[in-house]
Amino acid sequence: MVTSTVIVTSTTRFVSSRTNLSMRLRTTTTQMRGAIVLYKPETLEVLKKQVAAINKLSEVMRVIDYLYSSDYGEDTFLEAMRKLEGHP
Repeated sequence: MVTSTVIVTSTTRFVSSRTNLSMRLRTTTTQMRGAIVLYKPETLEVLKKQVAAINKLSEVMRVIDYLYSSDYGEDTFLEAMRKLEGHP
C-alpha cells in the first residue's frame, strides 16, 4: 500500500489561507503538531477536491460580504455570483 507522509506542528493553522492550504496539498509532507500522519493517495485526492470547494465558498462569502458592506450593489453582486457559478 502506498501512503503519503504528513508531519504536523503546533504552529501550523490548517486553513490559514487558500494559498497555504493548496500548496500543502500539492506536496506529500505538511507540518502540523509534531506528529507524523500517513495518508493514502486516495485521501489526499479527496482533500484536494474539498480544498477546491472551500476556495469557491470563500469567494462566495467574500462577494456576500461586499454586498452586506455596501461595497457591491445588487447588480454587481448578481454579476459576481453569475461569474462564480460559471455563467457569462
